[in-house]
Amino acid sequence: MFLQTVGIGQEGELVIGGVGVFAGYRGRGDLTAQVMININEQIFYKTGDLVRMDSNGLIHYVGRRDLQVKLRGQRIELREIIQCLLMLTSINACVVIKWDENHLIAYVQSDNISVEQLRHHCQSNLPSHMIPSIFDILEKLPLSPNGKVDRKRLSPLDLSLLALSSTSSSLITALENRSHLPQNQLQKQIHDICIGGHSLLFVDLYHRYQELYDFDNRVLSIALFLQHSQLFKSITINQMTSVHWHTLHINQGTASFAQERIFLDEQMRFSNKIAIYNELTALKIIQGSISINRLFEAIEYISNKHKILRTVISFNNDNGILEQHIDNRRRIFQLVPNQTFKNENELQDILYQTIINPNLFDLSTGRVFHCEVLRQEIISNNDNRFITDSEILLIAFHHAAIDRSAYQVFLNDLCFSYNTNVKWTGNEDLLQYIDYAVHERLIDMKPSREFWLLQLKDFDFEHRLSLSIDQHCLSNDQRSGFASIGQISFDKNISKSFLNYVSTHQTTPFQLGL
Repeated sequence: MFLQTVGIGQEGELVIGGVGVFAGYRGRGDLTAQVMININEQIFYKTGDLVRMDSNGLIHYVGRRDLQVKLRGQRIELREIIQCLLMLTSINACVVIKWDENHLIAYVQSDNISVEQLRHHCQSNLPSHMIPSIFDILEKLPLSPNGKVDRKRLSPLDLSLLALSSTSSSLITALENRSHLPQNQLQKQIHDICIGGHSLLFVDLYHRYQELYDFDNRVLSIALFLQHSQLFKSITINQMTSVHWHTLHINQGTASFAQERIFLDEQMRFSNKIAIYNELTALKIIQGSISINRLFEAIEYISNKHKILRTVISFNNDNGILEQHIDNRRRIFQLVPNQTFKNENELQDILYQTIINPNLFDLSTGRVFHCEVLRQEIISNNDNRFITDSEILLIAFHHAAIDRSAYQVFLNDLCFSYNTNVKWTGNEDLLQYIDYAVHERLIDMKPSREFWLLQLKDFDFEHRLSLSIDQHCLSNDQRSGFASIGQISFDKNISKSFLNYVSTHQTTPFQLGL
């Protein structure tokens, strides 16, 4: 993938060079680019075969590169799943494919096995992210004329047709009565999680559990959560009751832990020549238009509702504490003067310059929100009262005010206030971020502290592992925002122990590496 040669015993893709390499596919530059590669001014053909070379120069075949897929950020070797399934003597053959962006489907040739047996076997031998979402048991896998499995004839399954368990169905009915989501969306969320959905779906549904059953369990494992009946049992036995936070009606207080980290990063860790915490989103108008005046009113509504968008963060020299206070002065929102772009390259350059602009925000004055319109020169729109087709609405926040998980809240409120033209009524009972900053310091962190101390048990803090890095950074060093890379290689025994630990603890190599 990175065009780097590998050492003896390491796995890599076999490429072939020399006079026998063909020039490419006639009239198909796209196909040629997929299989041809330039290394040191020489053309090589990518075979797609993964091999290892031993110390004697012999090449050992490992498998096909096209059996390696990326699923929800995790790189997965499909042959490992196939090998795991073939451990069952009742399976004659099997194929595992990636379907859409989030699911694995295992086609199994057998006449004496059930889906439950297959799933239980995979759960016992594979990390959770490698367990297929769907198992399709066939009498015989379709074969091509040369005797290989014909993958094109393995039609993808319709995941929406799979029946949910009775527990999941009852959960949907219960949640629908307490949620703003319709039944079909709730069913999709629960169904996607049960067959391997991503973590954001898990968090969303987990919060709905909390709302419905009024429990509080911050250390609940995902594996337990996915078994709804076990979760209900856990709630009943442990009698967990959630702690309800309420607004404190304050306008000044200590900054949150996250705000402290961000503030210190900007002041000490990173260079002030480039922004690190500019959160940027560009919304393209596909159809219709947006009224600038209505947009102003919608943003003013959101600014009144979410006080974090007018919160000043500053260091108090008298008590040595980083504080935040809400600026209650009425602010007249104004758009930044329009910028124009001719083509996609100019647009991307504007976005890049905005996201690295160190002067875009100012925490000391509460300037944490930015909005502007990017207009395309080739489209004649002389009416500045509207944002029209192909124009860009650029919205940016400072990370101290909002993160990606809260961004959807902003968009929902923006759409609601724009479409309904609702006016702010001054509801002061809403929980604000400044309230959270107070409540988070009252949370009992003892269970979490004990958990991490247990994980670090027997770790030698006095003689830490020396890692390979390109340079050592002192505490007073500042980072420019440009990345540096360090590499370290593990031998076979360490790698095996690493993967065994990952499998045992139901985590991923990436998470363990962090």
